[in-house]
Amino acid sequence: MKNIFLGIDFSSDLRMWRKNVLRPRVWIAAAELNSNKPVLLSIMPVQKLPGSDPPFQRLVKMLKKGDYVAAAIDAPFSIPENYVPARKFHFMLELLSKIIPRDRPFPKGPDFVNLVAPELGFHGKKLFRNTEKVWMKYGVIPRSPLWAGPRGGAGLTAAVTTLIHRSKIPVWPISTNKPLIKPFLAEAFPAAQLARWGLPFKKYNGSSQQAFKNRQKILNGTEETPGLKKRLNINKFEAVLLASADALDAVICTFAGMAVFTNSLALPPSGAFHAEGWIAVHR
Repeated sequence: MKNIFLGIDFSSDLRMWRKNVLRPRVWIAAAELNSNKPVLLSIMPVQKLPGSDPPFQRLVKMLKKGDYVAAAIDAPFSIPENYVPARKFHFMLELLSKIIPRDRPFPKGPDFVNLVAPELGFHGKKLFRNTEKVWMKYGVIPRSPLWAGPRGGAGLTAAVTTLIHRSKIPVWPISTNKPLIKPFLAEAFPAAQLARWGLPFKKYNGSSQQAFKNRQKILNGTEETPGLKKRLNINKFEAVLLASADALDAVICTFAGMAVFTNSLALPPSGAFHAEGWIAVHR
């Protein structure tokens, strides 16, 4: 099997999982890691995956197929360990599967919070895992997986853990560490990756001139800080990546899986991560 790495820019917005979306925000990138440097093979919105099923189900089927080394997803995979039911990740997935509504592919953020931490109230609380606290020290602002209010991460966690449960693919480092099982899922955080590389990690989303310039900086880099273009052969996809920060994020996510596979993690797992998971960032 070729060394194919997937990057997925994710969303908990139900509108982004419709079959027809004017401005898609869920993108899937595929890159091949060879002896030189990674080569971007494809970049597409989830709606372009083959099949007639709803896009979320198509993504589940693609992951189940398993013809890749790693799929890295931009979403918090877990919650602070003290709130993981019985401190067992797989148990949390089983409980979550029982509250999925019939009219949507994954639970709502408040319902997820009520399942794992009802004492925190309807919207939960802005609490963070160890891995998120690490990157907050670098000025990166993550979404709290236990907050279902404005800019909360609870909805993302509910959606991605549903995807994990349905795909049955091992999660690094919770269910696959040493030896590494392939294929595996890894948690990505594009803002942390860009910060690690010294590239713009804020204000690169949107149609403003500043956002466009920052996306250009990410692709081209500078003489002092080599950019994504120098780390990755992006082939003919430059126009797509300049037009969409979500597509660009999906490409950046591919490096999370590569970091785990090649043991090139900027910050390896430390402390309590058995049930919390860990964000994979390439050095």
